Amino acid sequence: MIGWLTVDEPGTETCRALRIPQNFVAHVMGALAELTESYNWEQDGILTPGECADIMAAMWEDVSECTMVGEICFFDTAVLPDNFLLCDGTEYLRVDYPVLYSVIANPYIVDGDHFIAPQRMDRFVRGGESAGIEGGSNTITVDVANMPPHSHVYQEKTEILFPFGAFTPDISARGTLLESGRDTSIVGSGEAIVTIPIYTTALIGIRWR
Repeated sequence: MIGWLTVDEPGTETCRALRIPQNFVAHVMGALAELTESYNWEQDGILTPGECADIMAAMWEDVSECTMVGEICFFDTAVLPDNFLLCDGTEYLRVDYPVLYSVIANPYIVDGDHFIAPQRMDRFVRGGESAGIEGGSNTITVDVANMPPHSHVYQEKTEILFPFGAFTPDISARGTLLESGRDTSIVGSGEAIVTIPIYTTALIGIRWR
């Protein structure tokens, strides 16, 4: 913070940690935006209301651009603001967006002259030790290795053949015991499971200036 309001006075820089309400900046910016309109000024000196509004508009533009290049923002608007690129994996030239190229994470650098906008279409963001690492899938297919240990119980059926004569209690003399191995019934289709939770979409852009 500058110690003096005017540039012709000596001053020192003081850094302070301030606890500012989250919506304070939005209210202040909204009030300052109103001063870019000439009808909100009354002449009280040599400057006309229009000139005051023009000066305020220039200040407003400087303040509005005082943000971090490379930040990701969500928009529920029809189109992105002019200072944002859509995060859809499109490739761009370094010479067109030199500041963004200088700060963007390495996974998005194609070569010395090209980079890509982060791909955020149909993707969720997960915190990590670095940016640009991708993984996961929209669906999974469960196999035996994913199932909990279990067993199946079924009723064994024994078939006895009698080559001749009528049934007698002496089975060993009259018949033959067949192997009784049986498959249990097969169910399921093997279709993949969708893992996408309930969601809503928005335009996602990366600031380039």
